[in-house]
Amino acid sequence: MLICPKCKEKLNRIDNSYKCINNHSYDISKYGYVNLLLSKTNAGDDKVMVDARYNFLSKDYYLPLASSIINVLSDYINKDSLILDGGCGTGYYDSVIKSIYPNIIGYDISKDAITKAARLNKDLTYFVASSNDVPLESNLFDCIINIFTPTFEKEIVRLLKDDGILIIVSPKDNHLIELKKSIYKNAYLNEEDIPSFNNLYLDKCVESISKSNLSKEDLDNLIKMTPYFYKTSKDNLDKINSIDCLDVTFAFNIYIYKKRTNC
Repeated sequence: MLICPKCKEKLNRIDNSYKCINNHSYDISKYGYVNLLLSKTNAGDDKVMVDARYNFLSKDYYLPLASSIINVLSDYINKDSLILDGGCGTGYYDSVIKSIYPNIIGYDISKDAITKAARLNKDLTYFVASSNDVPLESNLFDCIINIFTPTFEKEIVRLLKDDGILIIVSPKDNHLIELKKSIYKNAYLNEEDIPSFNNLYLDKCVESISKSNLSKEDLDNLIKMTPYFYKTSKDNLDKINSIDCLDVTFAFNIYIYKKRTNC
């Protein structure tokens, strides 16, 4: 199922490596994932963001979202279906979804994130790659899940079976609104842009909305796992540090797409 990122030939596992017929070889790390990203530069979320996301998600604040995704999957695929988690991050959603749908493969461009995912889900296959060039065979997946990650239509269409679905999760307008109000004088709502494609059409949109009371530690992890941490002034970040607890809204749109018949 994995293909060589250099020559696009099938990769076969031999001992602790993946190799193709052209003798390109990729070692499996001690954590169980394989790096198939040809670029040697550090890409994706950094260690601070990854650690914060892992710690925050481990508290199950996003469990309602993961449960909503499972409910969506039940309308479209069966328990033997093959799922690709594109930009899987630390593997939290996979750890929930696999209890019902165990055939999941995940990748992320961040080695720090994939390390977390591979350690959390030792029974799943993970690799490092970019979403615009995924080293997997074509027409393979019943479902591709993209949660807060860029979507490259050409690769999605190539990887999906003809009757496969794409799930995109993005924030609703009021996602984290209480956090924003605590930081900014004029808090703004998110723009809800519905993704549009040439060869995929929107079949359904489902909402997932919940609210939780977060401690100071949770708020610290939450802010560090968002772009706000890097785009907000120190003075505004200090406002969060002065809060002991806060009720925060988690609101998401779950978009379900199908391939057009002429793809």
